[in-house]
Amino acid sequence: MNEIKETKREKFGRIFGHLKIEILKPLIKIQAFFKKNNKSERKSFYRKKLTEYQKKYLSRYLYVLSDQPQSVKTKLNKTIWFCWLQGEENAPPIIANCLQSIRRYCPDYEVVVLTEKNIKQYTDIPDYIYQKNKNGIITNTQFSDLLRLELLTKNGGIWVDATVFLTEPLPKEITSSDFFSLHADSFVHCNSWLIKANAGNVFLEKLKRLMFSYWQYETKMLDYFLFHIFFDLLAESDEECALIWRKTPVIYDDCYDLEHHYFDVFNEQEWQRIKQKTSIHKLSWKYKKQPEPNTFLANFLNGKLN
Repeated sequence: MNEIKETKREKFGRIFGHLKIEILKPLIKIQAFFKKNNKSERKSFYRKKLTEYQKKYLSRYLYVLSDQPQSVKTKLNKTIWFCWLQGEENAPPIIANCLQSIRRYCPDYEVVVLTEKNIKQYTDIPDYIYQKNKNGIITNTQFSDLLRLELLTKNGGIWVDATVFLTEPLPKEITSSDFFSLHADSFVHCNSWLIKANAGNVFLEKLKRLMFSYWQYETKMLDYFLFHIFFDLLAESDEECALIWRKTPVIYDDCYDLEHHYFDVFNEQEWQRIKQKTSIHKLSWKYKKQPEPNTFLANFLNGKLN
């Protein structure tokens, strides 16, 4: 992507846009307080309203799509991209077990573990992204979002977050699709932790262009869910992306039961219920206390859940 210098007017618009959103945040909270009856409804109202204003601000970057190249159909890349920057040998038990489950249930795929040492072997991420990440402007989470976009648009394959645990092979709705992302029923409508695409996918190419352009100029993260907000903006404003999203198989991200049971006493019947509900389990590798023996988490860490 060619670098485009920012004019003084554009810089002022960017600074003012961020300031406007910060001013609106408490006003939206006040509005939510008077319009909604309980805490949950107020939180939902606040998030949806805030996201609407954030989309209006982010639409300033849509101009970069005017010269967006068309995608080229390529053969299916049977690669699963799994990122643990410190290296597989330094992964904590939760990450190691998740990786083992992917290798177990996806034997037809090459599983590539991305680390700080091999990222550049598969990507062409601009230097300004690395520099802003090094300086703490781009968080590691945001860098990971940029990384998956670069990997999938350049190489194709399936991105799976390091905290995804499988108890069966990935569903055919995912593996046979040209494009896939889990749906979300929230203030955003997609998830970024499991994405499947062919190289050159139009949706992800455009999303990458927007994300990279944002970080070319910005020095502040507008929102933790920047990826998802840009995704929804494209699905709503770009006909080509809207069509791709409409054709994407609808599987919702109802994959958190195992994590919610971390510190509960293990129950085989409940575990079977969880597995029957989904074979894709989104976990967290961070937890505040050590699990007691015979809890779900203790059994997971000991490799007893499969």
